[in-house]
Amino acid sequence: MAPLGLTLAASIAIGVAQDCGDLDGCEDHVALLSSRHRISSRGSLEGCSTAEAVSFDDYMLKYDRDFVHGSAEYDLRKSLFEGRQEEVLQHNCRAEHPWSVVVNHLSDRTDEERNLLFGWKHQGGDAHASLLQERRGHVTDDDDASSTVTVRSMVNWNLTATTIAKDQGSCGSCWAVAAVNLLEAHWEIHNKDEIDPLQLSVQDFVDCVDNPNKCGGTGGCEGSIVELAMEYFLHNAMNTAKMNKYVHKDTNRDACNPKSGGFSALSMGLVGYRTLPSNEAEPVMIALQSGPVAVALEANSKWFHYHKGIVDGCKKANTVINHAVLLTGYGQEKKKNFWKILNSWGKNWGDHGSILITRQDTSKLEEEHCAEDKKPQDGIGCAGGPKEVTVCGTCGVLFDVVALDFSSTPALKLAENGDVEKM
Repeated sequence: MAPLGLTLAASIAIGVAQDCGDLDGCEDHVALLSSRHRISSRGSLEGCSTAEAVSFDDYMLKYDRDFVHGSAEYDLRKSLFEGRQEEVLQHNCRAEHPWSVVVNHLSDRTDEERNLLFGWKHQGGDAHASLLQERRGHVTDDDDASSTVTVRSMVNWNLTATTIAKDQGSCGSCWAVAAVNLLEAHWEIHNKDEIDPLQLSVQDFVDCVDNPNKCGGTGGCEGSIVELAMEYFLHNAMNTAKMNKYVHKDTNRDACNPKSGGFSALSMGLVGYRTLPSNEAEPVMIALQSGPVAVALEANSKWFHYHKGIVDGCKKANTVINHAVLLTGYGQEKKKNFWKILNSWGKNWGDHGSILITRQDTSKLEEEHCAEDKKPQDGIGCAGGPKEVTVCGTCGVLFDVVALDFSSTPALKLAENGDVEKM
């Protein structure tokens, strides 16, 4: 399928959706097609009806589409929209689903266009490798300190940085967005007295980070890994988001390593990063007591129309890591464990840009929830490595996890209940 022209490309970031909370009481929200359904005391949905559907013309108006009636593109987009709308209605009518879905700005895109939202790019040939083979510089070791950390029953890093969801658009830059989100979140944790939140340039990482071993892609919008972004930042200054605006595509290196007005690792107090032991849950839980971590995992079709609730993860037999995100916490909802993730598909996607996915009942079970990723070249692979890797945790969430270390004392910490409090 040919890519969209400028009309749809310009509308990638568009999709204003209101937050209606639960399914009850959202009568005026066009995007939430299931909004008028009532949840019975048994948890089943009543009143499921195609009467809740909206027309494609209404959808075009809401999401600022200007396809010409009668054109081939109009017919294609209408067909895609109507099929996805039917899937949304059917999903929300089934009581067994622990999460709800909505029609959104992705509902009229082809599969190829939606797959651009995953930041890893297939390299073809024999380019197989685990990113764990990639060189690690400035890696810190805090095993002694971690032995004294209390692991809370829930963690929720509800920061400004984790509630402003960025939109990567059609650029495969999830790795760059995840890396910037990681830095911004930890800057906020260590700088409570600053009035304005730090906003770093995603475009800096897209344009400036070299990827000679083709890890996760060939770099920029063609994919890379969070570790390479961290390595770059330890040696170079970065622009703010205003100094070098994100344009959803590769540009040039003219703005790289600004001589003035930017931020450096030293100025932030960042001393290093750690790639945590692969496929182990406890190090991830311990790292989350100090702040969010960046993870690689499999994002699949269940994500595209997600709204609220806990997505039941991935099929173990087919896990292929293809996406980088920020892991901001964990907890339990209705006796079901979850990981909380900040995605990179905009604030109007999901639950204010975030998603909950299943977490197994214990850390041991999470570590035992494993699969063979037989296509690492489609995701986190670097050129020249193994043809398959074992990935553990829901959707492989434990396989590649990046944490940061700072020289300064945190200005924010978690309360006993796992919520953020000032020190």
